[in-house]
Amino acid sequence: MEGFRFKAGKPLGLKCAHVPSLLQDAMLYAAESRNCATAEDLIHWFLEIGNNECFAACLFMCYDLLSPDVVLELSWRHNLIDFAMPYIVQVLKEYIDKVMPADSLLAVLFSSFQQKHR
Repeated sequence: MEGFRFKAGKPLGLKCAHVPSLLQDAMLYAAESRNCATAEDLIHWFLEIGNNECFAACLFMCYDLLSPDVVLELSWRHNLIDFAMPYIVQVLKEYIDKVMPADSLLAVLFSSFQQKHR
């Protein structure tokens, strides 16, 4: 939570962070920071305070900043797989979309290579 104590020069106290609008501000700050460590610190903090809904919301607000293996491990360790499953499904879909064209290209290249070397 250290990274969230200051935004635009204004201190953000931990006591105030339980107010829903400040939780959303913390998520927006993490997403706008473009800093992976800040986003990861925030999801750890949500787990520490037991705010599962904000944990799940932060997975999407900071989607491209979080490492899927970290999210999967944390959700498993804290019995929050159901909260993380939409995130995990989206990550798998993106990975499949990236791998399938490469797989098709490799098949074409391999076929072309075999034809040339017969």
